[in-house]
Amino acid sequence: MIKDILDLEDNTRVEVDVLVLKKDLKRSARTQGVRLEIDLRDSSGIIKGIVFDDAERVDEVIEEGKIYRVEGVVNTYNRERRIVINKDSIRIMEDADVYSYLPHTEEDIDLMWEELTNHIKSIKDKHMHALLKYFFLDDHEFAEKFKLAPAAVFYHQNYIGGLLEHTLKVVNIALVLAKEYEGIDRDLLLAGALLHDVGKVKEYNIFPLERTPEGRLLGHIALGYNMVKSKIDNLRSIPGIGFPKIMELRILHMILSHHGKLEWGSPVVPMTSEALVLHYADVIDSKMWSVFAKLKEAEKQGDMWTDNIKNLDNIRFFNPASLKEDGEESI
Repeated sequence: MIKDILDLEDNTRVEVDVLVLKKDLKRSARTQGVRLEIDLRDSSGIIKGIVFDDAERVDEVIEEGKIYRVEGVVNTYNRERRIVINKDSIRIMEDADVYSYLPHTEEDIDLMWEELTNHIKSIKDKHMHALLKYFFLDDHEFAEKFKLAPAAVFYHQNYIGGLLEHTLKVVNIALVLAKEYEGIDRDLLLAGALLHDVGKVKEYNIFPLERTPEGRLLGHIALGYNMVKSKIDNLRSIPGIGFPKIMELRILHMILSHHGKLEWGSPVVPMTSEALVLHYADVIDSKMWSVFAKLKEAEKQGDMWTDNIKNLDNIRFFNPASLKEDGEESI
């Protein structure tokens, strides 16, 4: 059985386990025929499935959001690869884990979590260490959600483990920048970087990948602010712990300002050196992820230029992998 649907070749008979994302029963005015078109997914990507025979009955049987084992023949029609499915082959996989059929980070989630834990251990300030430990290590329900959450719906790291991956990228970029400038509070910067997107745990559903009602109405900045403020208030109620007011203000300011501009969704702009570094670290990772994702697509297609990159003013980037060994002569 082939698992990776993006590796399927034309004119081959296949048996695959796939997640049904969307189905659409279509009728042809020209032929009077009926066909069922299905968007099928595994962790590698999406392929179109087509049922021609007994399409209406199949439409009544299969459900969106469920896993099925299907057999069929792969072909290409109008430059789109698809599987023409045998109507009698469709079997539901009752015990299948939906998450394993969704796109994942290419990084090891357990290793990333270990890296995050080590960053927390490196914080010397007892109050910030207590806050981060309270968030990521003591709150097991939050930790499990954070490990799986996407970082976005469209623009960057929009897959399982994406939020953890993005957070670590932002942390590491911020720490590199901090080494170049005196006067930056490393512990504060690290705490803000680790906490800046915690609201995304509540902003996004993993499947289907979309904003929750909370996420649409409030957004991850407001949600994250409330989550961090609540944890700090709880720490203050624990004898012997407490939390300094000025430290609270500086951390909350970093969360509120990390988008950098009012028109980009931040209710305030960065007004501390740590908040400014965090903003630019966040921008660098989100933009570079978009660039490399588009370059990967261009390389796969053999194109010299990427498609337009929406969050970079629709700029198209040059793909150096498209050059031949003779270099300039191939441009």
